[in-house]
Amino acid sequence: MIKNQAYEKIHDLIERYNRLVGEKKIHQFSEADVGSKFILPFFEALGWNIKNIDEVKEQRRTISGPADYSLEVNGRPKIVIEIKKFNEDLDNKRTIRGKEESYPEQAFRYCWWLKVDWVILTNFKETRFYYSHERKPEDGLIFKL
Repeated sequence: MIKNQAYEKIHDLIERYNRLVGEKKIHQFSEADVGSKFILPFFEALGWNIKNIDEVKEQRRTISGPADYSLEVNGRPKIVIEIKKFNEDLDNKRTIRGKEESYPEQAFRYCWWLKVDWVILTNFKETRFYYSHERKPEDGLIFKL
């Protein structure tokens, strides 16, 4: 996909999201909906072949549960993508096996099990890119949009 096509596709995704916000429909979207209707098309616009399991793998298994997606090179995960619903705060926490963990900690845990350096945590409204080899996610934050 050439630069102008990528720009147009991403612009269309943002416009669609803004319409949903204006129509107060974002609460109707599940995590899976956000992934399939916004995040995957975003990465497709960036040149990833989302239909090729050797490039984009859904529900990448780890010992601590599945990562939503992984971007892969030669069948090996390079970036973990953890998706949350549109209206979900990326700093929220969840309880797993009686232990509370933040969403960034959850994403880091997937990276640890998969031996992956990079993680993207997103609800589409906000996207964070982390280096996963820091003890605290906030120390690994590279940027957020």
